[in-house]
Amino acid sequence: MNESELGEYCRKKGLYREQIEAWKDSCLQANGQALDQSKQLSGVLKGEQF
Repeated sequence: MNESELGEYCRKKGLYREQIEAWKDSCLQANGQALDQSKQLSGVLKGEQF
C-alpha cells in the first residue's frame, strides 16, 4: 500500500498509522521467531534420524 492508500484505509477503518505499523512489526517479528524455531527443530530431528 502506498501512503495515500494507507491513509484512506486508516480513515475508513478508524485506525491510526501507528497501529498499522505496530501490527506489521509484531507480525514480522512473530514470523521470524517461528522460522528460527523451525530451523532449530529441523536440526534436532536430523540429528535423531538413524
